Amino acid sequence: MRPQTLAVVMLALVSGLAAVWGVRSSMKKPAAPAEETVAAVVALDDLARGEPIDAARVEIREIPKSRAPEGRLASLEEATSRTPSIPMLKGEFVIEPKLLPKGSRPGMASMIPAGMRAFTIQTPSFSSSLAGLIQPGNRVDVLLTITPSGSRGDDDATTTTLLQNIELLAVHTTVEADAGAKADPNGTRSVTLLVTPRQAAILDLGQNKGTLHLALRNGRDEAPIEETTATLADLGLPPATPPAPAGPIEPPPPALAVEPEPEPVVLTIRTLRGTLAGRDQITVHQRRRAAPRPTAAETSTAAAAAVLPR
Repeated sequence: MRPQTLAVVMLALVSGLAAVWGVRSSMKKPAAPAEETVAAVVALDDLARGEPIDAARVEIREIPKSRAPEGRLASLEEATSRTPSIPMLKGEFVIEPKLLPKGSRPGMASMIPAGMRAFTIQTPSFSSSLAGLIQPGNRVDVLLTITPSGSRGDDDATTTTLLQNIELLAVHTTVEADAGAKADPNGTRSVTLLVTPRQAAILDLGQNKGTLHLALRNGRDEAPIEETTATLADLGLPPATPPAPAGPIEPPPPALAVEPEPEPVVLTIRTLRGTLAGRDQITVHQRRRAAPRPTAAETSTAAAAAVLPR
């Protein structure tokens, strides 16, 4: 190979290596500094509402500070002395907004937020409608069926949507939802609702004036609906007619006759004493009667008066 050709080849090789080194140098970026991490408590199992947290069911994990949730707990000691106010799932961060206040005792009272009330209603038809379907934590509408006093049968009965989107705190004595269990229809007669003080007063009045029923809502359906009232006419049924009498109608008893006052009657009696004729008068008070029959004495007296000359 000629020296000139060899020189050209060497120059080309050096230029190529320089270009490769330059491209690699330009593509290199400075390594990002390591992000700061913080400790957070994470649930190892589903945590039930109202049950104190067991240390064996949570753990500490180091997570990037940018991913740390607000209100996180940083130690197991902070978590094991607390009680969830709402259920938490496995792998979920244990945070302050989902826990009862410090020092709270487990139970129904600790689950009631400030300004709210727990109100239990009796539902006679509950066992035949939603007894095996609803669970604590579901949301329902409350319906009221009422028949005004003095109405004829069920003609004036109405059903009205009393309250909407109300949370269930408990079903009978169950305060924790269990997806694999159903409520016992034979043992379920009451539900406890989370309501405001005014709603509690409305429920109490409705329970005393009629019958309350529940309508289950989708958990994501929180939109209010137009309040409606249903009557018997909405069912397309004719109004009930009063029942016919079972037997013949008896005439009313006759009114008691008012007995008139006695009417005075003057009787004239003529007498004969030898050849002397006389006349005597007597007054008799007798009661008025329909078609009175003359007595024997009156008949003889009248006959005598007709025979004797005046």
